Amino acid sequence: MLKERKQAYLMAYFQQKGEDFLSQTEIFSSDMWDGFINVAEALMPNAVIVVDRFHVMGNLHKALDSFRRYLRRSHKDADVLKNLRWILLKQAQDLTEEEHLRLEKAFDFSPQLEQVYQLKEDLRLWYDHFPDPEQADRWLDHWIEQAQELKNKYLDSFIATLQRWRPKILNFFLAGITNGLVEGVNNVLKLILRRAFGYPNFEHFRLRALAECGPGM
Repeated sequence: MLKERKQAYLMAYFQQKGEDFLSQTEIFSSDMWDGFINVAEALMPNAVIVVDRFHVMGNLHKALDSFRRYLRRSHKDADVLKNLRWILLKQAQDLTEEEHLRLEKAFDFSPQLEQVYQLKEDLRLWYDHFPDPEQADRWLDHWIEQAQELKNKYLDSFIATLQRWRPKILNFFLAGITNGLVEGVNNVLKLILRRAFGYPNFEHFRLRALAECGPGM
């Protein structure tokens, strides 16, 4: 648990660990922040760098939600588009019967909303259905072609992000590693901060986190 996340600070922190330590790192899983990736590329020569799947899906969720908000602004009187955010972001198998019916009405109103939603579901399932990066890469080409055909600016923005990070996204199929554990710890830290209405002193916050989360922090 470090005081800062600036790239220079992280570089110095990991450098003091020594080359032997850094060369033992096999997998480095991260979000799409350049600072983290740059540190791994510079200091961890043997690491497979993986862009975390949940951050990829988070970016796609933002694209879907941005399109939803655009539709709401454009059709303010369309009741079928109201209060859909969390229903659209849920996994299809977790939807209730009522939620399914609400989506059907919204999709009748906007067929493209249904197409973007289905692309979201397809990419989510993609992560669990391919045994190696080569097959996953070929399927991703197909997904991108389908997405580009919609000419949806929110989806196009996501595709640009996807293409930029594509090799490291595909490394998931080599390593099968996610940031799930770290994100769980982050949620605990946010709860600690909320309960205390913030900590003006980082060391006090760090000690509280260690007390609640254990020395693995």
